[in-house]
Amino acid sequence: MTISDTRNEMTVDEAITNGLKQFSEEDLFLIYDEVLRFITINRDRNARHSPKDLLNIDGYQEFKEIRNEITKILKNFRLISRIERVFINVKRRKEFSVPLNHLHAIKNDKRLCRFTFNYIKNMNKNGNPKFYINNNPYMQINNLIMSENIVISHRFSIRIKDSQKIFVSKIKNLNNEKNLNNKDFNEWAYTYLINNNSEFRDIDYYPVNKKERSDLIISFLDYLYSFKNEGYKTLTNNLYRAWTQKKFRDSNKTNKNSSSQIPKDVQKKLKEISKKINRTEEEILSELISDKYRELMINRS
Repeated sequence: MTISDTRNEMTVDEAITNGLKQFSEEDLFLIYDEVLRFITINRDRNARHSPKDLLNIDGYQEFKEIRNEITKILKNFRLISRIERVFINVKRRKEFSVPLNHLHAIKNDKRLCRFTFNYIKNMNKNGNPKFYINNNPYMQINNLIMSENIVISHRFSIRIKDSQKIFVSKIKNLNNEKNLNNKDFNEWAYTYLINNNSEFRDIDYYPVNKKERSDLIISFLDYLYSFKNEGYKTLTNNLYRAWTQKKFRDSNKTNKNSSSQIPKDVQKKLKEISKKINRTEEEILSELISDKYRELMINRS
């Protein structure tokens, strides 16, 4: 049987399935872009499906959505020779595409992927950074790289490596506040940030459970630490101080109860400080404990 005979026996669906098997899911963006190029170059009037531009498919959350979109478009090509030509062109383009081996290693680390995506997007913001979040940041990084020209894509490759170095050396051990696993703190911190930080309030992302809230808060603080460090320090100081004060209030400890276990000489000093700065003893103790907690726990790296 000749190659021609084999092709005649092959269906369009089989040609698409066999072609896609040759590539990884990371290659799907490259395939999608090649499909768009093929349609444009050939001005295929028979293509009834009007695909989105590569830059406008960032709303997809899973690679399988891109695969399904590609399959739908290729079916409209009808001719197996056209479908095969797309896959041949993709193989050629892959020879010149940016190697992303260092990106594959972080595929399942959403926190690192989110930091990397924000790092890439904000490197040339010239003092006007913006926070980005998506449920599948690894896929979004691939989309970002494939949607740019080869020169910019290679710059992104360098930035990915830089972001990994910064994350491991400076950020990984920050913002891992274990209280975020506590539902009360988790919900309170989310509300606090909405009420006290305009940038957080304007994020177009709405977490529906504790895990999503925790991921959002940590990723946002990672971004602040890297691009708005002074704002990060102020916000985290206020956040943990406010939480400590809330816990004091919720425990219904009166000034008397708060100081009942304190030695009398220390109680006397506490009262003098309270009068001197016109603040309650509870507020003073709360702030001191919060500051000491942050010194010992939060700032450890």
